[in-house]
Amino acid sequence: MRNYFFLFVFSLFCLSAYSQRYDLNKKDTSEVQWIKGRKFYVYKVEKSETIFTITKRFKVTEDELLKNNPDLKDGLKNKMELLIPSSPAKKTEAEKKPEEKKIIKKEINVALMLPVNIWKTFIPDSLKTDTTQHESLDAETVSQLEFYEGVMHAVDSLAAKNLKIHLSVFDTENDSMRVSTLLKDLQMKAMDYIIVNGNQNVLKRINQFSTANHIPLLTFALNSNDVLKNNPYGYALTPGSLTQIYEAGKFCSQKFKNANAVVVKPGTSKENERGLAFINGWNDDSELKCRSLDYSKGEFEFLLASMVKGRNNVLFIPSSNEDFVNSVITKLNDTTDVFQITVIGIPTWQFFESTDPAVMENLHTHLFSASHLDRADAITINFRKFFRNQYMTEPSESAYEGNDAIMLICKSFLSDVKDSGPVADGDGIYSTYRFKTSNGLNENQYIRMIRYDNYQMVEVK
Repeated sequence: MRNYFFLFVFSLFCLSAYSQRYDLNKKDTSEVQWIKGRKFYVYKVEKSETIFTITKRFKVTEDELLKNNPDLKDGLKNKMELLIPSSPAKKTEAEKKPEEKKIIKKEINVALMLPVNIWKTFIPDSLKTDTTQHESLDAETVSQLEFYEGVMHAVDSLAAKNLKIHLSVFDTENDSMRVSTLLKDLQMKAMDYIIVNGNQNVLKRINQFSTANHIPLLTFALNSNDVLKNNPYGYALTPGSLTQIYEAGKFCSQKFKNANAVVVKPGTSKENERGLAFINGWNDDSELKCRSLDYSKGEFEFLLASMVKGRNNVLFIPSSNEDFVNSVITKLNDTTDVFQITVIGIPTWQFFESTDPAVMENLHTHLFSASHLDRADAITINFRKFFRNQYMTEPSESAYEGNDAIMLICKSFLSDVKDSGPVADGDGIYSTYRFKTSNGLNENQYIRMIRYDNYQMVEVK
């Protein structure tokens, strides 16, 4: 019992010794030396002091004390002067121990707000004798369901990468009143991202919520510029039509240097607006300025007069009128023995049914697109295989977009780039996403140029 008592007393003594406070006074730090830019105190050892008490007083390690005072190897002596660093030495990269990376499971809350309108499909028709029969899903519902299927493919693929996405799906029914009700749900404010499809009224209401609660909003809705403007958390994943045309103008000014550039304006306000966007894009990047030609009266002779022999004539035709386009390019095709011509068209030309591909190729016709879907790419092939096996059909553009939205959120969430904003640039299956903030709008600026070659469209680098 006695032994235990002495052990207890000894433990208390040790605890008292180790807990003793050592405070510096003015005398301890009165004399200072600077060596190689580092501050040292010159300290004179007092009687009965030990290396241990000195290290505790100055809060330095024994190794530091020995390193800066080589004479200590012969022992500590009374009235010995020691150099004591005022602060710990910085460790070199070689001395730093690499920190073990902890695997932390990332979790993201995502709200998916789509105008599925699935309820309409299940309204029984009172005129039918068999109420179990329903009309097939309308085109918009199918498109939104395929968008959702693309989203789910991305969510499932990310689960294997230590990233968990909590997905909340809401049917907005393209009704702003219903959306207002949905946004009152308390869980909405806990969302990390919101993905939205739908009409302008729905987008406008959700954009207000995004702005007020600082929640990043992503949408593929076309021409959403006016709605998302001045929301630092709103991102337009599809560049607006005028943005695409402006970027096409910039691309062409660099691709076709020293060319004679002319915009053939058919005369409508929308087409004139497109023409101006192309001119601005071209003129911002080229010393040789692009001109415009009023073709509203259909006088081909004026167009011929604007062209130059011996130089490439780059002609932008901002019309989606198939008859008008066919009329102009047919006449231009008859002049290729005299003029070198490159025609620039808009994306809708890909869907013209009466245009001769041979004429398009002969005129070196270029179009632009906001997507870069490469069907030969391994990731695209795997996505298509999954979709065919799972849903017995080819994935639509909506399916690719849904997949891209989630993958972009994943990249943004894990991004180390601090100044990239809540949504970072990234490469998807359907498109590439290169955001630029202009006039209060975060908009994807990516386009690719394609041209007719051997009866098919190929990318132009």
